[in-house]
Amino acid sequence: MKRTALLSLVLLSFGCMGSNDVVKDPKIGQPTEFHRKAEKILPYFYTSVNSRGVDRRDDVSYFESLGLGAGVYVNQDLNWQWTGHKFLYYYADIEAQPEKNWRDSAYPGKTNWVFGTNPGIRFRSYLPFWMKVYYGGGMTMKLSPTQYDPWGLYLTSGLQFYGFTAGATFIGHPGQSNWEREYQIGYIIAPTE
Repeated sequence: MKRTALLSLVLLSFGCMGSNDVVKDPKIGQPTEFHRKAEKILPYFYTSVNSRGVDRRDDVSYFESLGLGAGVYVNQDLNWQWTGHKFLYYYADIEAQPEKNWRDSAYPGKTNWVFGTNPGIRFRSYLPFWMKVYYGGGMTMKLSPTQYDPWGLYLTSGLQFYGFTAGATFIGHPGQSNWEREYQIGYIIAPTE
């Protein structure tokens, strides 16, 4: 049984390996992604869980909704001071999320789909066991009509394992006391996966 599990893990590793050139001796300040040349653009697809429009915390588990999104990481070269395996990216996405709309009906009301974008800056760095961590921040903006805050500032963080990602985003709205929390599960197409 142990041999079968080990063999499966090895085969999965080879099957998931990127096709970019191997960098055997990277120069200082030129990080690699698991010793492969870093891609300039990384597509990212995700689904999110949020409770936008639900006012009472006790109701969140009943009215959490799934949204969809697609984003892109654009690699920005760093100077020689950033040695090791650290990556800086400009990030942008487009997402569709449901929100509860109770203006014309009883709380929590009907579901209204809202389109938005989350431009910002993100870092990706290594953790042990083929894992990476990402973290960053930026601004969230709703592109379609909404009864709630149309923009805010966010911080995000999460883990990546062979391209599969899981993370959390916290959104604050300047001048408002409300905070939004969103969880994301997705897949990023990176050269080593």
